Amino acid sequence: MAAASKHLKILPVDTADAIQMNSDLIQAFHEALEKDPAADLLSVVGATYLRAHQRAQYQELSKAGRYNLRTINNLHDEVIARPEINLREHFPSDYPRRYGWAMLKAKAPDPQQQQQPGQPRDWFCDKLDIINTASIVYPLSDQAAALLQEHSDTASYSYEMSLATSLKSLILHSERLFDLSIRGAVVKCSEDIVIKVFPDSRDLTEYHNLQYLAEHACDLPIPRPHSLRSGISVLCSCHTSSVSLDKVWPSLSHDAKLSLQKQLDLIFS
Repeated sequence: MAAASKHLKILPVDTADAIQMNSDLIQAFHEALEKDPAADLLSVVGATYLRAHQRAQYQELSKAGRYNLRTINNLHDEVIARPEINLREHFPSDYPRRYGWAMLKAKAPDPQQQQQPGQPRDWFCDKLDIINTASIVYPLSDQAAALLQEHSDTASYSYEMSLATSLKSLILHSERLFDLSIRGAVVKCSEDIVIKVFPDSRDLTEYHNLQYLAEHACDLPIPRPHSLRSGISVLCSCHTSSVSLDKVWPSLSHDAKLSLQKQLDLIFS
């Protein structure tokens, strides 16, 4: 066994409290072995640690490989919860379609492309990929619910998992208007709805401000909130087609600039 372990690849636990998790796991092993030297140590490993292990595995795989492994892991969770389920009924009905999205077409590499450096990883896709569950903090509007329904996933074991899968599918198949790894991203889901994805550590002031302005200053051309989801923080709002002020400012006349300044002073006074 010792010789075989030398050939195993050691994966990092990609969480801020990885050291503490490992320490707690070792302590749990010691306690289990003291009670029963023949204890099944895998049964001691908790769900949180297993999830961290799965995320580490996903990082080593292609998109198709990650989708396959995630599908198997989801099925495993369902069997553990209900051992006698019919697997055919719980296998993702849209597996061929989603596998096709993830699987790159096999083709002979171009010699010129082999000399070029590989494409950098997409931070946004990587950030979404590790999200397994989501919850709704504020209710969905009818428009947002209809969009999400188009990407609904009924094969997941829980509502939170289904919501996360549907939400990620909607986001990844929408036009990306803005993205910056330290701030988040904005995607256009339809002519009327955009989704803003931002770090979960941020507060909900923006949503509350938009909600207040929508109720008390409805004549202002600002986005209307459509929902807020947690897990990753996702804010749905209406899409207001516009041109940024810095682009049109040089072409404005002096009188137009003064008029605009007065309007802004009035709005923010």
